[in-house]
Amino acid sequence: MEKEEVNKTGARVASVAMLLVGATLISRVLGYAREILIYSNFGQNRITDAYNAAFSVPDFVYLILVGGALSSAFVPVYTSYLAKKQEEEAWKLANVVITVVSLLLLIAILIGNLFLPQIIGTVIAPGFDATSLQLTVNLTRIMFFQTMFMCYSGITMGILYSYKRFWPSAIGSVLYNVGILIIGVLLANRFGIYAFAFGVVGGAILYLLAQAPALRKQGYHFRPSLNIKHEGFKQVISLMLPIFLGLSISQISLFVNQNMASRLPGGLVAALSSGQKLMSLPIAIFAVSIGVAAFPMLSEVAAKKDFNKYNQLLTTSMGNMFFLTIPSTAGFIALATPIVRLMYESGKFTASATAATAYTLVCFSFGIATHGSTQVLNRAFYALRDTKTPMILASISMGVNIIFNLLLIGPMKQGGLALGYSISGLVNMLLLFIFIYKKQVHVELKKIFKTFMKSVVAATIMGISAFVVVNLVAKNIDMSLKTNQLIQVLAGLLVALVVYFIMAWLLKMEELKQFSRKISKKSTN
Repeated sequence: MEKEEVNKTGARVASVAMLLVGATLISRVLGYAREILIYSNFGQNRITDAYNAAFSVPDFVYLILVGGALSSAFVPVYTSYLAKKQEEEAWKLANVVITVVSLLLLIAILIGNLFLPQIIGTVIAPGFDATSLQLTVNLTRIMFFQTMFMCYSGITMGILYSYKRFWPSAIGSVLYNVGILIIGVLLANRFGIYAFAFGVVGGAILYLLAQAPALRKQGYHFRPSLNIKHEGFKQVISLMLPIFLGLSISQISLFVNQNMASRLPGGLVAALSSGQKLMSLPIAIFAVSIGVAAFPMLSEVAAKKDFNKYNQLLTTSMGNMFFLTIPSTAGFIALATPIVRLMYESGKFTASATAATAYTLVCFSFGIATHGSTQVLNRAFYALRDTKTPMILASISMGVNIIFNLLLIGPMKQGGLALGYSISGLVNMLLLFIFIYKKQVHVELKKIFKTFMKSVVAATIMGISAFVVVNLVAKNIDMSLKTNQLIQVLAGLLVALVVYFIMAWLLKMEELKQFSRKISKKSTN
């Protein structure tokens, strides 16, 4: 009976994860369309370098407050009130959090705008010339307005997740990129690169509007409250500060990469950014989806002190994460140049830009599974109300990142920065596993390692097969045509998919059986 209950919980995580995977995939495709429009119109140069650098500042605020510290601290506390049937107190907590965060964010936006030239010139892009620096400052000031809307979206998302309602946020993530794309296209001729900065703000508004009806239907009505003595609010703050520091450290690692890349020849900041975005695609689609789906359930069973169920849930989530992310590494390594050429090479995005971006992507790819693991393992700590350990381990990993950046940037340029980031992800993952095992709950490391190794074997054979196929295609058709580039990539992906699942079947991987059962069940319904 216990095993059956665990399987049901695992099935719920898989079901939610599949919803989030679909929404994230659509959102990323739209984001890719936005990238294509930007690079084909403006090229890979200091204009797009400025846009990417500018986007990193409000994106940093969003990841820290919404995607990270705020939601990660809020969900366990809010869920604990629901588990104890204290919904009224949960609403009061939400009111306090929204009111206080609104005030703090207004102050942060005002101060941030005042010191933007110094922040960008010193921290973000010290290698930019005066014109590029001013463009970056102007774009950042526009994009800063998104942070307020994204903050409200993050709190709303946390509330809905606590009630196991995931679809409104999934739709919102799609509409976010729809807004950027539509506004950018409509205003590009008049405002140039600034149009896409306006689009970022418009997309953030759509994200919030997509979730608001579901929140009202749940019964929530906002009432301003500055009751900072509320016990739940105190718990959120105590949990949030270490998460904030930990995620800040993680993002600082990317800022360090960007800082160093800004001293390299023009266009390499964009190459680094494009490579990092492609590398983050499977992390966002698979690892984040699994982590987000499991988090409310981990928080619930942790609040009830059902640690056996917690262990099983975490083990299943980690196994599924490795099963989906490890082949992404092999796929990107085998298909880096064909993918980048198909996605970006047009207009002012030349073959040399393709080579620079593909090289960066290969180096980033080694960190997909390891950085993806932190999306699940960090939330496992947060569900246990331990937010300090991930922060400390992130600090150690950042130090490793900086050391390898300094060692590798000379011989490998932007590829060295990407590889240093990947190495730091490996260190962080290993440390998280060590310390989660030292908790009073013991995740099944042998089972996870078995899945990891089987995935590596299957993915390696998959990658070799895909590499052979794309090279055979390239020798027989004209690769200067976009249709032929698409044929090459599709052929490589099809072979990769078939080979990986055949290998997973031969290796009798439990994860393949789980997803097959879930897909079969949905198709029969």
